Amino acid sequence: MAARARKILHLPTEVGGNAYGLSRGERAWGRDSEVLVAFGSSFGFPADRVLYTGPSPNRGVYWLRRARLVREFFALRKAYDVFHFNCGTTLLDPHGLGNLVDLPYYGRDSLKVFTYNGCDARQKYTTIRRCGYSACHRDDCYGGVCNDGARDALRARRIRKAARHADLIFALNPDLFWTLPRQTLFLPYTIARWDAIAAKRPVARKAVRIVHAPSNRGCKGSAVVLGVMEKLRARYGDRLEFTLVEGRSNAQALRLYAEADLLIDQLYVGWYGAVAVEAMKMGVPVLAYIRDEDLRFLPGAMARDCRELFPPVTADTLEDALCALLDNPGLLDRAARQSLEYVHAWHDPVKVARYVLDKYEEAFAARRARA
Repeated sequence: MAARARKILHLPTEVGGNAYGLSRGERAWGRDSEVLVAFGSSFGFPADRVLYTGPSPNRGVYWLRRARLVREFFALRKAYDVFHFNCGTTLLDPHGLGNLVDLPYYGRDSLKVFTYNGCDARQKYTTIRRCGYSACHRDDCYGGVCNDGARDALRARRIRKAARHADLIFALNPDLFWTLPRQTLFLPYTIARWDAIAAKRPVARKAVRIVHAPSNRGCKGSAVVLGVMEKLRARYGDRLEFTLVEGRSNAQALRLYAEADLLIDQLYVGWYGAVAVEAMKMGVPVLAYIRDEDLRFLPGAMARDCRELFPPVTADTLEDALCALLDNPGLLDRAARQSLEYVHAWHDPVKVARYVLDKYEEAFAARRARA
């Protein structure tokens, strides 16, 4: 589809590096695409502009700093053709605790696009009613911030407001489709350092190296992972090495993944995260719980490839799945090759960006038709 020159701004978070990866993919197609982050994080994902560095401030400090965010908003609100909001939030609402107050005031002729990353749309009690196994069943997930139900109600209100103004809505996790509007489109993760990540060369090793990198232990099932690894150490001895990756920048974590033979990702959510995409780009196989009933929201070919790549694994079956791989090194080698094929087929930022750019143009065309 032919496209006009468009100025695109991704904002205001760096969660998982998805926005930066997509922006670089859009640039590969000749588009003017930038990433603006309100508050940088300790993970250190790249961005074109970061207004405040370091960890996100508490709410008190945030309100003191909001004056600068307001100035930035007035400087940019009419300067771009596409505002692509990430993590279901906007520049003046980067913590997702308000009601998207600035959303109606971006340029009238600009596209407003939302990408939902996870718990910006996921709702605890809706999920519990729908299925019997999830991170939402865990009271320790993110310290139990959702346990009283108030965040479910807040997220539902925010989604309704976003839907009234959004020209496009994307979701990175298929389970989010149960709480997002019907017009939502699935979007595969992109990662910030795609071009810098190379496939590792096969090396004969005495030990199989396994890594686990939780952003939140309760959500990812880290207690189960640690317990299983203790059992397997007793069984396999020095044939097994395990590294828990926490408190590291993204660049530091990538160096550890590059030394791994297997990565264990999420055991409860029902999908894999950006860390899994980074690992697969290196040719490192991934174990993660994939909820089969959610795959209906993916493109059919991707759902089929996903079923073939990821073995069924839950907190209860992780030990057996690991033993099968440790006892059969050929399975790991095959999974490494399949992971590379899968990640290049479905997570290449240039391919993902082509899809998104076409959706932008379809949305502009629909707007013109309504005028």
